[in-house]
Amino acid sequence: MKIKRRYDTIRKHQKHWHEELMKLRDSCPHDNVVKTGHSDTGNWCKSDDSYWYEFRCPDCDKFWSTPQ
Repeated sequence: MKIKRRYDTIRKHQKHWHEELMKLRDSCPHDNVVKTGHSDTGNWCKSDDSYWYEFRCPDCDKFWSTPQ
């Protein structure tokens, strides 16, 4: 039972810090964001080709992508 209690305590703290991290990332202005273009081309059918941008903020380490 000791392990179960320890596990529950760790998960509770982990959840708390995850929520704090999400608040921090939401409040970050992402002034130093790095934008990288990507593509998946050369497919047999040109309509299957895709292009997207990936963004990473070095300040809060948030990562996201958007279609081009």
